[in-house]
Amino acid sequence: MQNHNNQNRDWRRLSRAERAAQSESGTPENHGPIGTFINLLSSYSNPILIGAVFSTILGIIILLFIDTLAPYALLLVALGVFLLLLMGTISLSRVTSAFLSRSGKYGTNTLIMISAFVIIVIILNLLSIENNQRFDLTANNQFSLAPSTKELLSELDSPVKAIAFYPSDISENVDAISRFTKASDMLSEFSKRSTKFTYEVRDPDLEPDLARSYGVNAYESIVVFSDDSDLTSIVQPSDIDYSQLEQDLYTSMLIATSKGQKTIYFLEGHGEKSILSTSAKGYSTFKEVLNQDNYNTEILKWDPTDDDVFVPDDAALLIIPGPTIELPDSHAHVIHKFLQGKNPDDTARRESSRLIFLGEPDTPESFRALMAMWGIILQPGYILDLELGVTDNPNILRAEPMNLNQIRAEDFELLPPDQATIMVDALRSITSPESGQLGQVYMPGTTSIVPIQDDLRWPVPLTVTSPLSFLIDDPDRTDPIPPGEENADQMGPFFSSAYMLAVGQLGATPLTAPPDPNQLTHVAIFGDSDFASNTFLSRGSGTNLLLNTVNYVLGDYSLISIRDRAFVYREFNLDANEYDFVRFSSWFILPGLLALAALSMWWVRR
Repeated sequence: MQNHNNQNRDWRRLSRAERAAQSESGTPENHGPIGTFINLLSSYSNPILIGAVFSTILGIIILLFIDTLAPYALLLVALGVFLLLLMGTISLSRVTSAFLSRSGKYGTNTLIMISAFVIIVIILNLLSIENNQRFDLTANNQFSLAPSTKELLSELDSPVKAIAFYPSDISENVDAISRFTKASDMLSEFSKRSTKFTYEVRDPDLEPDLARSYGVNAYESIVVFSDDSDLTSIVQPSDIDYSQLEQDLYTSMLIATSKGQKTIYFLEGHGEKSILSTSAKGYSTFKEVLNQDNYNTEILKWDPTDDDVFVPDDAALLIIPGPTIELPDSHAHVIHKFLQGKNPDDTARRESSRLIFLGEPDTPESFRALMAMWGIILQPGYILDLELGVTDNPNILRAEPMNLNQIRAEDFELLPPDQATIMVDALRSITSPESGQLGQVYMPGTTSIVPIQDDLRWPVPLTVTSPLSFLIDDPDRTDPIPPGEENADQMGPFFSSAYMLAVGQLGATPLTAPPDPNQLTHVAIFGDSDFASNTFLSRGSGTNLLLNTVNYVLGDYSLISIRDRAFVYREFNLDANEYDFVRFSSWFILPGLLALAALSMWWVRR
């Protein structure tokens, strides 16, 4: 009776023992062609399942890492999923019993726990993407943006885009690879700091029309522009290490977003050095670095025979670079009015007056008198330093910038509180900025600066000589006369440059109330003008000293923090597929290992 009932039941629902008994009874089974095919598939279920899992996994890997084979990867995934569903349908009773059995319940619980763990990891990753915190562990903060750059990126009102034009094949040029890596990292850092900053890399050889449309005529050019402005700025490597990249991109964003430029005027007409001259003593390099800081540079030409001269209203800073002939009284009167915060007609200027004077040992007496009226004495003669002078040319002084960290606390206690505060602020911005203490500055034929301190002026020395220095009044003499001998030379240390904040000329009425902004006078003076020339500006820390002084005098403290940081080349090159493999394997390996361990445990205990 039982055997008869078994014969009437679906053969797929018979147990293994019932099938064996039915087979032994001699009753032939006739399932038809479909049943025969299904029976055949069942007999090869294990190899088919293994192939289905392998096909699915292989298709997913190809889909993630090799974009060009995406259609074939989808076919592999579809085939694997189809085979898994087919075998699950054929062996539905076994699958159901596996899940409903005791071991199946344990496996189901394990699968649920793994799924919950994977979901939690995914959620945590999504949260970390939106609320990520990154740390720069390099010794020189190589991958950190300056605070001013971060502030500018956070305050972008309109989208800004950068297109970097680099050739595809630079594998044989290590320097080009280093610059490309730095540019890519810097642009990526910019884009992470602001959703309104985007960038892309294009090959000018493959897209020459696009490069020409932006005015690009050289490799390694970065075009920066804004959708809301027609202004475009092109950044190119300033040196082999691309050390000015962050500063150049900062300036380019200011230009692209139409941020206002400050105008710096260079006085001419009294034998001053020219910012248009490319000669050894010219100032064309100085002009270029100022333009890189987004300053507009202009020439203020005063004819010595013209008494009707003036300082333009838009002059944020006046620079007098190494005059060689006397200053007419009418011109001196206009400069005095400018430093007092007044126009020639005695109307108040809009803001503080700012002046940078670059002198020489033989500065004309009229210019010496001009500076002396504001409490800065240029001594006659040049400084000969036996310790810091260049060996083969003792007239060239390697001046040491003041180091804020080496000034003792008790020295500050000797100063009035206002003086100490101004000194700390100035030195921290000019000679000891966050980017690092400045090195020696090459000053050929510099004179000594003596600033006067009183209730209306607060001087800050910027560079100093060694104690083994002498002030020699004869430019042809290179042997100092030591103390104790007749006509001995004055010994140092001396100051070769200084900054001063003043309110009024010497002898002005003491303050009874806080001064108005236009009454404050910012003056920086250097005992040498050749150190800013095309020959010497890039030697030592001359460029940084001069630019930091300009930035500080103008109140652009943000630019001081973007000075170059050394780039350390550490090669670890990955192509796109390798990068994707590293990224996705870091996401899936640990959960995959846990899933494999759980499946193995389920298989053993089932």
